[in-house]
Amino acid sequence: RTMAADTKAQLEKLGISEPVDNAKLIAVIQQVAEAAGVWETGCSKEVGTLLYKLATHPKGKALPEGHRAVVARHVGARTVNRNQQLDAAMAYLVAVDKPDENAFKEACGVGVEVSEAEV
Repeated sequence: RTMAADTKAQLEKLGISEPVDNAKLIAVIQQVAEAAGVWETGCSKEVGTLLYKLATHPKGKALPEGHRAVVARHVGARTVNRNQQLDAAMAYLVAVDKPDENAFKEACGVGVEVSEAEV
């Protein structure tokens, strides 16, 4: 198998079916997937989609790697599992130098359950 085929297969395990040919982007996707604990094992398309957004969104790209890893861990743990939470997490982390775990959770609604009717 070629490196490209291996990468494509790895991204598919993350539920990412779009072609990704940019080596820098693949490296960032790998970083966030490793931080989320899903690079080796794979994950649901929902988790993969959030990780892909984290890796490609301008706010996500602006985050220092350590801040991105905080979000990725929560995505992997499914405590950040909706686009709105991801957006709020990125907005919070862009605004702070040193993230506080409790403030982070509050800012992005970790532990807040929302029914389909409320959305």
